[in-house]
Amino acid sequence: MKLKKKATNNTEEFLEHKRKKTWVDKKTSCKCFMIYPRSLYITWGSLEYWTWNYFKDTSDENIEVAKLSHVCWLDVRGKFKVSDLSPGAVYEIVYVVKLTKEASGVGTSYPP
Repeated sequence: MKLKKKATNNTEEFLEHKRKKTWVDKKTSCKCFMIYPRSLYITWGSLEYWTWNYFKDTSDENIEVAKLSHVCWLDVRGKFKVSDLSPGAVYEIVYVVKLTKEASGVGTSYPP
């Protein structure tokens, strides 16, 4: 499934039933990627430890997100084709994590 959506100065393309998103950055002309949780391998992935909710993406699309209830450690892995990267571009990997007030054991306390 490919769904094209016009966003702020970029054309975004959702792939694999909104499990991934790609776009070209206007300033650098480099290809950008977003890999959503359903595309990732998450240790402790059973429903005993996770629930699946929807969250509005920056393009105002509903994206499925994982909500952790409790585990003793976490391992998250994902993959994509290296051939899809823009040659000569420097990429960084960023995990977006949101904490609730009840969050504990992650090394930092929830901001007041």
